Amino acid sequence: MLLPAVRHTAALLALVVLIACGGGDDTDPASPGGGAPATTSEAVAFQIDAGHSGIANEPTPTFPLSPAWQRTFGGAVSYPLIAGGKVFVIVVDASFNGRPQLVAIDQITGLDAWPAIPIGNAFTAAHAYDQGRIFIIGSDSILRSFDAATGAPRWSTLLSFVQSTPPVARDGKVYVTSGNTVYAVDGHSGAILWTVSTASQTSPSLSTTGVLLTSACQVFSLLQSTGAERWRVSSSTPCNGGAPGTVAYSAGHAYVRDFDFTTFRPTLVERDAETGALLGSANLFGPGFGALPIPAVSTDAAYVLNGGTLQRFDPSLQTVSWSFAGDGSLASAPLVIDRVVLIGSGNGRLYALDVVTGAERWSTLVPAAIEAPLESGFPIVSGMAAANGILVVPAGRTLNTWRLSPP
Repeated sequence: MLLPAVRHTAALLALVVLIACGGGDDTDPASPGGGAPATTSEAVAFQIDAGHSGIANEPTPTFPLSPAWQRTFGGAVSYPLIAGGKVFVIVVDASFNGRPQLVAIDQITGLDAWPAIPIGNAFTAAHAYDQGRIFIIGSDSILRSFDAATGAPRWSTLLSFVQSTPPVARDGKVYVTSGNTVYAVDGHSGAILWTVSTASQTSPSLSTTGVLLTSACQVFSLLQSTGAERWRVSSSTPCNGGAPGTVAYSAGHAYVRDFDFTTFRPTLVERDAETGALLGSANLFGPGFGALPIPAVSTDAAYVLNGGTLQRFDPSLQTVSWSFAGDGSLASAPLVIDRVVLIGSGNGRLYALDVVTGAERWSTLVPAAIEAPLESGFPIVSGMAAANGILVVPAGRTLNTWRLSPP
C-alpha cells in the first residue's frame, strides 16, 4: 500500500524534493457525448469533463424527475463529481473554521461513503477525478491526491502562489493553473512533468492533444505531452485586459468568452482548437465584464446564458433558434442531458427545456439560490452535474439529487 508523500518544488521549479513516499432519436442535435470524450457516464470535472463542455453522457431523463436524496451542510457546496458510485463535493464549512473539506457520498443512499477530509490550511479548493483518484488544488497552493474508493491520501505537491480554479485530469495526468504557471503533474506519483509560465488564471481545458487556456486578451494552446506552445491568438475585439474565463471545448471547437471594450458588451468567440483560427463569434447582452457563465457546447449547438436569457446558438454562433427567460433570474451554467438542457435560477428554480424548441419540460424548486459558477474559486466554484443515472444540483448549503429515470 502506498504511503502519503509530500513533494515540494524549488523556487525555480527545477527540483521536486521527496519528503515521504511510497509509493431520444439518433439525429437529435444534442445527442449524448457531443462534447465529452469519456466513454462512460461519469462527471469528472467542472462542467462534466476535462473540456468543460457541459454535456452529460446520459439518455434523456424521464419527467417528472424522482427525488433521490438531499444533503444540507454547514457551508457552501461546490460543483459535484460523479464517479465510482459516489458523489464528491468540496464544502467550505462554517463549523470547520471556514475551511474546505472533501465529502464523499454514496450516490444511492446519500450517506457519507467515508469521513470528510479537511483540505489543510486552504480556505477554498477545487477538484477533479481520474483513474480512481480525486485530485484537489487548495488555496494553500498544494495539489493533493486521494484514493476515491477509501479516501486514503496518496501524495501532495506544493505548487506556486494561491489559487484554486478547477483542475482537470485525464489519462493519468493532472493539469492545473496556480499563480502565473500551468502545471502538468503525474497523477500516480505527484511528480511535476512540466511547467509553463503564463498569465492565465483560468481552469485548463483539454482538447484531443492540447491544453486550452486564456489570459489577458489572449487564448492559447499548449501540447499536453510537453507544454510546448501550439498556437496563441489575441482577442478578436478591442481588449483592455482581464481574463475572459475558462474555455469550453467540444469536438475540435474552442468557445472563448471575451469582452468588447468598444461596445462594452461580452462576446462569445469560436475557434479551431487545433489552429486557433476564428470560426465564429456573437455579440451578447451580459450586464458587464466577467458576468457571462461558461456555455454548454455540443457538436451541433452552443447553449449560452445571454444577459439572463438562455439561448441556443448554432455551432458557428450566427443564429439563435430559441430563447428562454424563465423567472428572470437565470444564473447557473447550462447543463445538457441528451434532449434537454437544464438551467438554474437565483430564485431557486431549476428548469429543464427541450433542446430543439426551448419548450419547458419540467421545473422544480430547491431550498436556495442556484448560483453562477464563480470560476475564480472564491468562495467556491459551483455547478450542476449528471452521470450514472442521477442529477446533482448544489443550491446554497444543500446538495439536491434526482434520479434520471424511474427506479
